[in-house]
Amino acid sequence: MTREQTEISRLTTEAYELKEQLRAERTLRDELTVLLHNQQPRRILKRKLHSALDFVQRITPAPVRDLFRPSYLRLYRRVFPHGSREFGSADLIKSRESTIAPPVARTSKPAEGTGSPSSSRAPTAGFESFLTYRPLVSVVLPVWNQPEFLGESIRSVLSQSYERIELIVVDDGSTVDLSAGLEEFRQDTRLRTIRKKHAGIAPALNAGFRVANGEFLTWTSADNVMHREAVGTLVDFLLRHPATGMVYANIELMDEHGQPLVGSEVRVINQRAHASHILDLPESIETLALAEDNFIGACFLYRGSAARIVGEYDDSRLGTEDYDYWLRMSMAAAIRHLDSNECLYRYRVHGKSLTSKYGRTVVAENISDLLLNQRERKVCLGRPFDVDVLYDGVPAVPVETVAAIVAALQQQGHRVTVYATPVAGEGSRELPFIDALPLPRAWFPSVPDEEHRDEENRHVLRKRILLSFVDSELLEAKGLSFAGNSTLCFQWLPPEARLDKWPDIPASSWLLCGSAECLNRLPEGQRRRASLLIPSKVAYQQESFLFLKARDNSYPVAEIPQLEKPLALYVGSTEKTFLDADILLDTAERYREVQFVVIENNGDEPPASPSNAVKAMNILYLQGKSPSGRLAYLSQASLLLAPLRAGHGRLGEMQDLCHLYLLAGKPILATDAVRSGGFEDMPNACIVRPGAFAETLPAVLKIQPNLAIADEYRLSRSADQIARNLINIANSRLLSQRSATDAADDDLRQTAQPG
Repeated sequence: MTREQTEISRLTTEAYELKEQLRAERTLRDELTVLLHNQQPRRILKRKLHSALDFVQRITPAPVRDLFRPSYLRLYRRVFPHGSREFGSADLIKSRESTIAPPVARTSKPAEGTGSPSSSRAPTAGFESFLTYRPLVSVVLPVWNQPEFLGESIRSVLSQSYERIELIVVDDGSTVDLSAGLEEFRQDTRLRTIRKKHAGIAPALNAGFRVANGEFLTWTSADNVMHREAVGTLVDFLLRHPATGMVYANIELMDEHGQPLVGSEVRVINQRAHASHILDLPESIETLALAEDNFIGACFLYRGSAARIVGEYDDSRLGTEDYDYWLRMSMAAAIRHLDSNECLYRYRVHGKSLTSKYGRTVVAENISDLLLNQRERKVCLGRPFDVDVLYDGVPAVPVETVAAIVAALQQQGHRVTVYATPVAGEGSRELPFIDALPLPRAWFPSVPDEEHRDEENRHVLRKRILLSFVDSELLEAKGLSFAGNSTLCFQWLPPEARLDKWPDIPASSWLLCGSAECLNRLPEGQRRRASLLIPSKVAYQQESFLFLKARDNSYPVAEIPQLEKPLALYVGSTEKTFLDADILLDTAERYREVQFVVIENNGDEPPASPSNAVKAMNILYLQGKSPSGRLAYLSQASLLLAPLRAGHGRLGEMQDLCHLYLLAGKPILATDAVRSGGFEDMPNACIVRPGAFAETLPAVLKIQPNLAIADEYRLSRSADQIARNLINIANSRLLSQRSATDAADDDLRQTAQPG
């Protein structure tokens, strides 16, 4: 018997044993049904069954576990229909700790004596367990006449250990039949195919990304192969680095037969000693635009939010489409190398590749032109903008939000003018933040249109932004246009905005949505030119940063002089439409060994009347706490709670609550209502369905929060970063306009040439 046959026999035996174990578990589940009327025995038996299922999952070999995983999950979800977990609490803790673990330093030298890639850390394995935030990753695969490699490339994407993937194969007008390479994967719902007229790689990529739904994006080639852990490892890095827009990793060279390509002439300066088929790519991108060296490679992942800022791939740059995109990305977002020397991608070197075909001619010439153009870009982008801010004091946009963004724009060197709206019948409105800033100002609608709408010089790009926080009725009443020929308008949309109530929004404008729900309601075309801007008071108040002291201090609390239990704290509005008191009640019932505290914080509103459940339970309910009083409880808290109701419509309050919790730096347990505000990726947090809130609490208590990630996450949503994003978007639009103008001029010159 061969070695392979022996292994198959062993796995078959183990699979049979596992099937018998699952049959026994189903029998136990059936016995539970007779006790469903009694809540306490039901909980005990379900806890025992939960432990048994976890035990089976731990002792089962990985190949067999993968084989029977669908049956296991169906059994689990039938017993725990309202839980969002797929595995036990031990896996929850392990995977969350791996997700928020601090970065591991890269090794200076690879392991010697081996022909395979080495790593400075163990492969990321938490993706098969529980993750509170599992962003969808869109992978675009353009293909043109490479049927011999296509199947292997598709298989490498769909077999990733990180399963939340959609693969979009774009057939760029192939002249050969690709059905053989696609047939094997027709039943996989994650695969979509698009066929278009042959136009090149950039139009094919743009066609794929226009229909992509992922929060994270990447693309691969039909002749290359991803390692199984590639997507999961890159996702893990971006989750641990919220301010990073793109990550890239080392690659491995292979020949046309899929064998390691040793001793090649490809990037000799980056070839690893004793393993020349592995390329250790540069760790810094500072030299990306200084020399003709596109070293980022083929293994990368970037955020969809960054891609919306940068725009589409330029179809005029044959062979340098990716290089041009990385240069534009580097001006709009941070690009970093993976924090290990893991090799996550196999790059095939063969005579039919685009690089091999055009490398010595067209591509080389385009690279020189690209770097020359990049220097011109920097000169253009270095010029400041004239920014007109329209603000009518609409309650949905706090003054603090507008003031912080205006101040950030001014500090970055841009010329800002604020136009405020007079109150009807009064002629003026007191807006203290305007007087506090050294800014020119006027009363809207007396915008000097003649001055701002000069005829545009064809050869000089006007750099002007209109930032509007004005509602639709006022815009229509005053007859303002969203943008002139040389102006990009940023229009803010309220969280509950109905687009049918707004005037037509031209393609030259960019939408700033007050909630994730508002962003998701936009049509597909408008969503590609929109981003989040959630209004907040707490995020931009200096006194809020007092709560940073809750991280490394332990202040006494007057109401509990001797605190001996873990403290679970909620600080926020107690309105019934906002706080789900039933969830809080159920959680407090289950865990009498935890001290629950509710501090009502309704801002400027009068105290609310909390539900009787909150007042009647063993929950300490406090009103009227000063910032120092709240600080004392935050410093003592072991866990921060956010049992919020869905559809509450009070996104500003939710933004304030999440920002306060991030400042305190404690583990967070929240219902998925926070997703509507765009906080599903909040670090050090476990976001679950309401039915799984209580049972998840013990696991979250054991999370060790990573404060560095929390701070980076806050900075990525700060007023300074919002202002930078606005400028980057406007600059990208200007570059697109200039490229279109240059292309039109080239066409005109070619048409004018005789013959």
